[in-house]
Amino acid sequence: MPTRELAVQCFNVATKIAAFTDITFALLVGGLSLREQEQTLKKRPDVVIATPGRFIDHMRNSASFVVENLEILVLDEADRMLEDGFADELNEILNTIPKSRQTMLFSATMTENVDKLIRVGLNRPVRLMVDAQRQTVSGLVQEFVKLKGVAEADEDRRLAYLLHLCSSVYTTKTIVFFPRKAQAHRVKVLFSLHGIKAAELHGSMSQEQRLNAITSFRDGSCTHLLATDLASRGLDIPKVETVINFTVPTSTTTYLHRVGRTARAGRGGVACTLFSSAKAKQPSKGKSSTSASERTLMRPVLRLARNQYAEIRTRTLPLGVVDELTEKIKTSQDEIDEILEEEKEERLIQQTERDVTKGQNLVKYQDEITSRPRRTWFQGEQDKKEASQLGKSERLGVQVNGTVVAKEKRKLSGKDKKRLANKDERVEGKNQGWKKGKEERAGRGILSKDVVKKPNGRVPSGKDGKPRGKPQNKMKSKPQKSGRR
Repeated sequence: MPTRELAVQCFNVATKIAAFTDITFALLVGGLSLREQEQTLKKRPDVVIATPGRFIDHMRNSASFVVENLEILVLDEADRMLEDGFADELNEILNTIPKSRQTMLFSATMTENVDKLIRVGLNRPVRLMVDAQRQTVSGLVQEFVKLKGVAEADEDRRLAYLLHLCSSVYTTKTIVFFPRKAQAHRVKVLFSLHGIKAAELHGSMSQEQRLNAITSFRDGSCTHLLATDLASRGLDIPKVETVINFTVPTSTTTYLHRVGRTARAGRGGVACTLFSSAKAKQPSKGKSSTSASERTLMRPVLRLARNQYAEIRTRTLPLGVVDELTEKIKTSQDEIDEILEEEKEERLIQQTERDVTKGQNLVKYQDEITSRPRRTWFQGEQDKKEASQLGKSERLGVQVNGTVVAKEKRKLSGKDKKRLANKDERVEGKNQGWKKGKEERAGRGILSKDVVKKPNGRVPSGKDGKPRGKPQNKMKSKPQKSGRR
């Protein structure tokens, strides 16, 4: 699974379905107890539900966890798992587990780029479609709100639109998606000042906080969930009435997954998107070029909705109310900054306390700690940050001054395709001590000493060991003339 929350949800549903069978499950995700997971793995569960990072951690460091007998590999939300952010982890898993396995890919929007499927090593793949590609449900109403006014590109004005929608129009069971974690947290503080009960869900929170946020939104303790794309895939929260996009997503795939959180199980729902016509500047090779506006990014979304005859509507908010809310937000920015600064100081105090406790434990339990086998890590912290940023830029696009602009579309070259296709072979070749191509020549009975050289001393470069090109005859016979014209 790409996210911890999706893995926890899948584990809970699977255990309920298999309650009256002898099938056993194990949950391996970050943020939860490592020792408890190791104890569960010692019981040899039938199904392991995991995120890639924690799976690799147990695969390397847990003596009771072996993958030699693995029969089936399932990648949920496969198009997300095939992104560059998960490429290194996915290749590490594929190089370790047996090749004689069955591989299954599941996703609501499967990638059309077949080149990425090469990483999974599919053999004679079969595609099963339950519904048409890139299509929303019939009960979804898609609504678009244009930001109007002199400063339509101002974030305070966009926040005023959002605040009015959440306080007066969509007041219950609403998920608001943001492109950045800092925006989600700032809006959480803003909503608290205006009496709106909201919870946040993003990667900067601990696992316990993230699970508590989902639980409070499920049971109705809070009316709004402020989230990043962490909550856009797979989460099944019942009776979500509205999904609001704070900015226009840069891809239709992201849009479909976000709006898929509502109008589920035959119910109706509303997907509301805020957009403006202002353009953001994207630097390229030392020059400042103007990127596509949000209106341009919205065209494929509108085209998708019109092709399936979905219900589309626009909403106009009263400018007087929006102007008043904009001024209130501007005046409350100092208070918001003070609250954020206090939270930052509190986090530093908590971090210091954890470091002191860790140092005391290292001194107190030094013998026990040193007697444990040393853990090995697949990636360092810097590598994880780079992979996360790479996946984020591929998924959302490039961020310029807090604004997400369209990502550059690049087709894989033949060299990239060959690199992906032969990665597993090259990695295994390094361990076995041979270079790529040597066994192929040996298998055909053509070794380097058996190759016949040309008169000039060069070795022919054909694949089968024969000189390339047609034989050249120095003496050419002239064509005979016929007696007849």
